[in-house]
Amino acid sequence: MRDALTKAEQIFAETQELALVGSWEWDIATGRLTWTAQTFRNFGEDPHSFIPSFENYTERTHPDDREMMKQTVQDAILSRKPFDYYHRLIRRDGSVRTLHARGRTIYDRDGKPVRMVGTGQDVTEHIALEAERTTLAAAEEASRRVGFLGRATLGLYESMDYKSRLVQLAKFVVPTLGDWCAVDILEEDGRFNRLAVVHSDPKKIELAKELEERYPEDPELPTSRWNVLASGKPVLFREITDEMIDAGARDPVHAALIRALGLSSFITVPLIAREAKLGTLTIVMAESGRHYDESDVELAMDLSRKAAIAIDNARMHTQLMGKTAELEEQAARLERVVQELGGANEILNQQATEMELSQEALQESSSELEMQTDELQRANRELAQSQAEAEKANHAKTEFLAVMSHELRTPLNAINGYTELMEMEIGGVVTEAQREYLGRIKKSGKFLLGLINDVLNFAKVDAGSVDIKREPVRLGTILETSHMLVEPQVNARNITFRCVAIDAACMAVGDSEKIQQVILNLLTNALKFTDPGGSITLSCESSDGRARIKVADTGRGIPPAKLESVFDPFVQLDRSANPGSQHGVGLGLAISRELARAMGGELTAESEVGKGSVFTLALELPPAP
Repeated sequence: MRDALTKAEQIFAETQELALVGSWEWDIATGRLTWTAQTFRNFGEDPHSFIPSFENYTERTHPDDREMMKQTVQDAILSRKPFDYYHRLIRRDGSVRTLHARGRTIYDRDGKPVRMVGTGQDVTEHIALEAERTTLAAAEEASRRVGFLGRATLGLYESMDYKSRLVQLAKFVVPTLGDWCAVDILEEDGRFNRLAVVHSDPKKIELAKELEERYPEDPELPTSRWNVLASGKPVLFREITDEMIDAGARDPVHAALIRALGLSSFITVPLIAREAKLGTLTIVMAESGRHYDESDVELAMDLSRKAAIAIDNARMHTQLMGKTAELEEQAARLERVVQELGGANEILNQQATEMELSQEALQESSSELEMQTDELQRANRELAQSQAEAEKANHAKTEFLAVMSHELRTPLNAINGYTELMEMEIGGVVTEAQREYLGRIKKSGKFLLGLINDVLNFAKVDAGSVDIKREPVRLGTILETSHMLVEPQVNARNITFRCVAIDAACMAVGDSEKIQQVILNLLTNALKFTDPGGSITLSCESSDGRARIKVADTGRGIPPAKLESVFDPFVQLDRSANPGSQHGVGLGLAISRELARAMGGELTAESEVGKGSVFTLALELPPAP
């Protein structure tokens, strides 16, 4: 019986380790918190030296998630319902992990809460993988749109009749880009001529024509075709609601006709080429139920620009052909007159000769225009092919990053995990020599994992696949967290750390996680180059429309000739000048500068050899309320 119980406990522990799921029990009355082995591993703690409690669990929870965690636990006790939430935790080594917490409260017969039980699963890698999958999906969508634009562009040059071109374009748009497509050309009298309207249902097209005839568009409306063309700016209605229809309808019949079309979203873009305002292109979502966004507006604008150039080229070609035909007709008439006069009038002969020369010049101009048109068509085909190849290469790069992330991080995490298990003597007694070797293995594994993360992060930043938010953030909380994360390393190296003029209300525009990543990179860099007994100063100030976060150290400094090159990838200063202080591949400052610029800011450095360095992260201030 005992052997069976031991075997079951072993299977349970192995299952928890495999799924990264740790379980826990909290005795509410005594405050005692009991963790399984996997829970200790999730928190990066040693079960032999660390005593879990609700207080140190709260301390390990990320500052931005603490109130949410506390409120969730309190609500679960009061509501008698299970809880399920995600939160971040900060391990003792400064690494940040994401846990999926679940649990419920147990009550006695009197309804008093006595215990709480639950689980916590480390989902950090899962969330990262989902983010990479999202990035891959976005790249595939961008590739699809580039292919659509290339095919549509090629279709615009299949005929020199611009009207037939636009009709074919409208047919090409449906249903890929919308359920409806309408092309309107501005005539010389200032009225719009609806050149094409496309929908899969002919009855709906007749209904749209009736609506246009009975209720002509008001040119004074901000969203009218006249104003779109005059301003050169697109109009986007993400969602067409019943309230909007009622507000814009002139009478109940008008509203009923609009509703019968079933419109859900639409975009109108101008057709402008070489400052010539030609018309508008309108695409509409209806029965598909889809809604447009800003990316669809960009695609529609790209399509309208190419269509407008094709229209303008076709018009110029038509005008030139008309002039050529007119001259040919004049030449024919002149020839008849000359024949009637019997060739006696030399003046008319001379005029005929001049007319022929003019005709030849016009024919040469026409040939040159046709050659230019052919060259433009070829250039567009090459552009479409180059864009497709670029998207294919970007797709391959994204796949490579995903595979590399999985193939390198997973075995390294396993090495580090089994090293910790051996240190805990799970598989047997470990000698001091073996423990020293395990420590070296663990240190090397973490070092290698850090190098891989740096290379992958730089590749993502360089490829433009990092999602950057630009929103108002409070810098006080970020700086406080950064201080807390590096404090153990500062104390261990006997370095003085000072925070100067950090106002809790200080704000900036950026991505809070990326700002903290840049600051931690700068603080870690300062620790590498500052000898024991030195000091590091973290400060924040606002002036001239920018918030400036400065990290100053009393290290050995950077030579003037190398001050700017430290931001280049894979660049490090001379290792011999300070052996043991530099680890990595020289990507921290390169990544930091790229992140700063992606947030609309800048990262600069000042230094004096022998006296230290100052790195400044400058970010835009939020607009005044």
